[in-house]
Amino acid sequence: MIEKIKDKRFLVSIILFFMVCAILFFFMVRKQSNDFEYMLFDVSIGDIEKTVSCTGTINAKGSVEVGSQISGTISSLYADYNDTVHAGMKLAVLDTLLLAAEYSQSVADMNRANNKMILSRKEYESAIELYDKKLISNNEFLTYKTNYLIDSADFQSAKSKMEKAKVNINYAIIKSPIDGVVIDRNVEVGQTVAANFTTPTFFLIAENLSKLEILVSVDESDIGSIKVGQNACFTVNAYPDSTFWGDVVEVRKKPTVLQNVVNYVVVVDTENKNNLLLPGMTATVDFIIEQKRNVLLAPIAAVRFKPPEDVEKRFHERMRKKMSSMADGENHDALRRDTAKGDFPPPPPMPGSGVSFPDNVAQIWYFDEEGALTMELALTGASDGSSIELVKCKNLKEGVAVVTGVKKKLDIKENNSRKQSNQLFGPSSPQPGGGSGPPPGGR
Repeated sequence: MIEKIKDKRFLVSIILFFMVCAILFFFMVRKQSNDFEYMLFDVSIGDIEKTVSCTGTINAKGSVEVGSQISGTISSLYADYNDTVHAGMKLAVLDTLLLAAEYSQSVADMNRANNKMILSRKEYESAIELYDKKLISNNEFLTYKTNYLIDSADFQSAKSKMEKAKVNINYAIIKSPIDGVVIDRNVEVGQTVAANFTTPTFFLIAENLSKLEILVSVDESDIGSIKVGQNACFTVNAYPDSTFWGDVVEVRKKPTVLQNVVNYVVVVDTENKNNLLLPGMTATVDFIIEQKRNVLLAPIAAVRFKPPEDVEKRFHERMRKKMSSMADGENHDALRRDTAKGDFPPPPPMPGSGVSFPDNVAQIWYFDEEGALTMELALTGASDGSSIELVKCKNLKEGVAVVTGVKKKLDIKENNSRKQSNQLFGPSSPQPGGGSGPPPGGR
């Protein structure tokens, strides 16, 4: 009798043990499955732009370098930075003392050559009469004739030197060739300039600062997307809150190689209505490659999201049962007709099927009307890096919350407790120097 009671107690103990283990396992699994929370984001209607971002330098259009054709010392300047000048306006004058002396010398040389030519001509005319009367020989006649021709050439040479000296005096006055604004000055009064080998630059004049151009360096991987006529927006460091606009007017075919990277220069024209932009500024340019208005948008994180493995398996198992139950029904025929027409992407594949999709087909997870996590394939379009266009999808509408990621509830609780602590006691004061201070217990 006692042994039967012991056997019953042993069996009851074993049963209780397995029941406790089952209960503990149930709560552990439940806790493990609920230790994270899905992050959701609503599908919306909006605008999207696909852009290529590059940097460039702002330059003035129609700038002219003004220099000197002669050497000399600058005696006076009549223009400075930012001055508005007009065509023919005097900008600078070189010292003309030496030039005037050279001109006087050339005039004297010309007069001397002229007098000598006059004498040679009279002798030649007399020699003609004597030669006709057979009073001089042929050699003597040729001598008079040659002397006259040489003296005539010397006179023409002296006259040319005189005219050159006169022109050099005019070149000593530096004038503006165009209407514009002086944006650079490279000389000072008293400075000596030499124009023997290269033309020295005195001033840099911009024809019109109301219209500027940006020389943008574009990587070879992006140059295929840049076309003449495209719109481009850009910002400059001087006005970070302002956006300026321009148009692509030229894509230069000459490559530039810098550190083994091939770039091409793209010219963007822009208007400088308020004179905020200055030549030499660095511009961050965004070329608008594609632009769409009022389209269905989802966050790019929803396309990249992949649920936990066990959640994905349960979804595919549910889909397998659903597809098998409707294999011979009218719904399945309608689904096949929609897929054949291209109205919607095909149904999602089962795990391990080896089926792959094009780059424009994305898997997007959301909660259906029953509250179950569901995945739908959607045809995607343009993307700006943060959002992506949903071209064709069946159940994803405006306002549907799609899953963008998961977050541990422990992190959520810590964030909430930190917020409550800040509300009660205020944020913790930072240590001097911006650091968090040494740990407790000294160094």
